[in-house]
Amino acid sequence: MTETFRQIPGFPAYAISPTGRILSYYTGKIRKPYKNKPDGYWRITLYQDGKCNTVEIHKLVAITWLEKPEGNVEVSHKDNNKDNNCVDNLEWVSHAENIQWDYDSNNRKRRDNKKHLYEITTPEGAFVDYAKTQEEAAKKVGVSKTRMWYAMGMGKPTSSGFVVKRVY
Repeated sequence: MTETFRQIPGFPAYAISPTGRILSYYTGKIRKPYKNKPDGYWRITLYQDGKCNTVEIHKLVAITWLEKPEGNVEVSHKDNNKDNNCVDNLEWVSHAENIQWDYDSNNRKRRDNKKHLYEITTPEGAFVDYAKTQEEAAKKVGVSKTRMWYAMGMGKPTSSGFVVKRVY
């Protein structure tokens, strides 16, 4: 059984199969993709006109093998499995449809449902107060939300000398 390849639009030196395998016309060999750790998508680096382009495999399969309907700009995995880049598992969707799919499949949590509590202490660790939001904590310690957010990220006291930590 022979595998079918099509030239990738925008990358004439490469072809892709319906399963997401990429063939280099330069070497005549199958290129090896890598999995991006933060988001879990398979990617590959392709070269065009002396420039290095890192592209997600599922997007290359979709632009090569699927007709793109008007208004649909993102590619979704039907089975919610980022390892399955077969053309039969991919579809073009709108941004709104893709976000809704993430919420419906519990990949993305709604931020508006989260409740946090921030503890305000002195640099020595003495308790001062609690705040329900970052804005409230910033007002209580007398700094902007941005300065407080920066200090929290660095694990340092704010410019007014208070330490703000998210308890939960």
